[in-house]
Amino acid sequence: MMKRNLMLLALLAMALIVLAACTGTPDTEDDDVGQSETDAEPTAAEVNAEPPPDEQEEDGAVDGEAAEAEAEAVTLTFWFEGEAPATVTIFEEAMSRFEEMHPGVTIDVLPMPFEDMVRTMPLALDGGTGPDVATVPPVAVGTWLYAEAGHLVDFTDIAAEGGWLENFDERAIEINNAPFEGRVYGIPYEWTGVGVYYNQAIFDELGLTPPETMAAFEEIMAATRDAGYLPVSVGALDAWPLQHVWSQLAHTNMPYDGLLALEELDPEASYNVPELIEAGEKIVEWTEQGYLDPNMLSTSFVDANNLFINGEAAMNIGGTWVQADFRQAGFPVGFFRTPPMNPDLPYHMGGFTPYDDLVVVAASENRELAVELVGYLISEENMRFFWEEGLLVPYQFAEIPEARDQLQVDIFTAMQASGPGHYEGNCCPEVQQTIWVKMQEMVSGDVTPEQAFVDIQEVYEEFRAAESE
Repeated sequence: MMKRNLMLLALLAMALIVLAACTGTPDTEDDDVGQSETDAEPTAAEVNAEPPPDEQEEDGAVDGEAAEAEAEAVTLTFWFEGEAPATVTIFEEAMSRFEEMHPGVTIDVLPMPFEDMVRTMPLALDGGTGPDVATVPPVAVGTWLYAEAGHLVDFTDIAAEGGWLENFDERAIEINNAPFEGRVYGIPYEWTGVGVYYNQAIFDELGLTPPETMAAFEEIMAATRDAGYLPVSVGALDAWPLQHVWSQLAHTNMPYDGLLALEELDPEASYNVPELIEAGEKIVEWTEQGYLDPNMLSTSFVDANNLFINGEAAMNIGGTWVQADFRQAGFPVGFFRTPPMNPDLPYHMGGFTPYDDLVVVAASENRELAVELVGYLISEENMRFFWEEGLLVPYQFAEIPEARDQLQVDIFTAMQASGPGHYEGNCCPEVQQTIWVKMQEMVSGDVTPEQAFVDIQEVYEEFRAAESE
């Protein structure tokens, strides 16, 4: 019995030693230094004693806070319509700022090409899925369609209560929400337009300056071609960038009321008119002259941008949403509006309109937080951040912040000297798709401009008739 008791005591002593080692004091510089009375090993009673009530409550509070934080962990999905990497980065930075203000919140940003967005979004929403927040085109293949189907949060009262739109340009809100009779379902975060970006280094090398006339523009294209540069890079594989080239010409060769009538499904409006056909003929002429990328039908939007960024192309006819990417080029980049085909018409810049809408999906499981995110994105703080990054925001600052660079000044100046414009076919998905295909067929020689616009008008009339029933 004594031997057994001694063994038990030995085991207890060993256990106390191990326990003391696990909860011992921090290391000292000299392992041989003895422990002070305050550092002495705890007794068995001390080891087994309950912590003081205040410490128990503190530990419980910490555990409770951790559990609460874990419970509040939320992930919002954000679908971004567009592929311009630098602009995606700007949005990701804005999301990071929101996340810092909301511990436990994560925002997944998913960039999506235009074609994928207009195909995927309606299917997702109709299926009860999709993002929490998105940027979508403010047209019949975007905000208008989704709102009519009941898929979007109505911002009207929310915006009024939060004072969201007190400093917003009313034109931007009205243009993008035109069909809703005073209701607001989408809020644009940027003004856009389409014009000509140019490589300032190449222009300086060849003694060129931004043109004011179409004749001067074509002389520049010829000069850059003869110097061994690609005059204008175009990503016609994606089709819509080529439409933007035609759109610029159309906006300066046809009275704007005629273009607007097409979007409004006016019974008298027609695509099969000389002004629009002439704009198509000009594109074919530029292709034959070698002014446009001869490989454009196999060149994507991103690849065409890279041809410009890499210094292989002297110019790029593109939208203002690519300016952030073009700032990554190793040369100064300038911008000018596309010279007019008909200088006697008032100038309208194609695509000079509010850009994509910020929308919240009504079925979002985190709807309140999603609405708060949109409120932050259109706040003065974030609008100032977007402006400083070079975006042309519709927020009306009490004092306009300093422009980021000369490129932003060039774009802003071109817009101020232009009337509004739009993107042809936005009214009607089938018509827009037909325009894209016919643009590709024109430059490939598979169809003449005359026949192309006969085909476009036929689809337009079918759509207009169906809408009137």
